[in-house]
Amino acid sequence: MGDIIRPGKVPMRLAIEVIGTAPIERLDVLHGVNFVQTARPFTAADLGRRVRVAWQGAEMWQGKLTLTGNRFARFAPVNFLNPERKVQETSAGTALTWTSVTTGNLAGIDLWLETARRGTLTLDTNVVSGEVDLVVLADGTVAFDGGGLGRRLSSARAGLEPAPRRRSRRDVSGRRRPSGLCARDAERRPPGLVESDLSHRLTRAT
Repeated sequence: MGDIIRPGKVPMRLAIEVIGTAPIERLDVLHGVNFVQTARPFTAADLGRRVRVAWQGAEMWQGKLTLTGNRFARFAPVNFLNPERKVQETSAGTALTWTSVTTGNLAGIDLWLETARRGTLTLDTNVVSGEVDLVVLADGTVAFDGGGLGRRLSSARAGLEPAPRRRSRRDVSGRRRPSGLCARDAERRPPGLVESDLSHRLTRAT
């Protein structure tokens, strides 16, 4: 979900409010197709044992995940809306497999690691594969480009629980003119529950 602003040639400052029925994961500000800034409702100090593996774009995904040098205490699917598509634990605490369909949206798996910064995450899918060093994974995102219609595999840390805040407000300024807003919630949405709803408004553009 998002919005488009056409400011002309004048630099501008935005104040945005986003309200959802699920916690807000992030708010992206774009200039055309380029990301200008990403605002998150948590800081680097809030990050630790929870890691999200995500895939997106128009594709039917078949994948497996292997964790070496560490273990995960639990895991949870993200946006697995089709009950026939499931995550299977093939080796307790160290390996998962899944099938998933994304049609431009995002799906994934949340992992709660036993030790926050130890081990290697190996991701293998039918589209793109890669390795993530959990020792150096900080507050950024490790992404692997799958080409095609926005296909991408990524891994990033998140708070131990999805951020409880239902609103996100951020001032964004700079020389480049932001021209798009995109809000994403952190709801895992198990099958049988209705999809969460996001509403937003541009409270100020000066």
